[in-house]
Amino acid sequence: MIRNPRDLKRYTASERANHWVVGICFILLALSGLAFFHPSLYPLVNLFGGGVWARILHPWIGVVMALFFLIMFFRFAGLNLMGAADWDWLSKVGKMVDGDDHDMPAQGKYNGGQKLLFWGLALSMVLIT
Repeated sequence: MIRNPRDLKRYTASERANHWVVGICFILLALSGLAFFHPSLYPLVNLFGGGVWARILHPWIGVVMALFFLIMFFRFAGLNLMGAADWDWLSKVGKMVDGDDHDMPAQGKYNGGQKLLFWGLALSMVLIT
């Protein structure tokens, strides 16, 4: 049975909202962090109402991002555990990039590359917090 791609919902509304909160917090933290990092970027604090407000908001936005990231992490960690099929998929990824995807092993919701990306981003998030 072939399904209409528009009917396929890969993520729920709450998963999408969670992802948007983390993404928006990341951008806000990057802007305020860059303003604190280098004097030439200090005018970015005006996006937050000035230097004092940027100093007040930066850690609180960080707490919000960390909490929502933890929710997202625990929601998706089980789906991103590497298995034998994932390592097999990674060993054949070159063929898929060349357009030969006939011998690719079956995957679940995420392929091996997506799972490695998940763990790399999770580690990066731990390192920046």
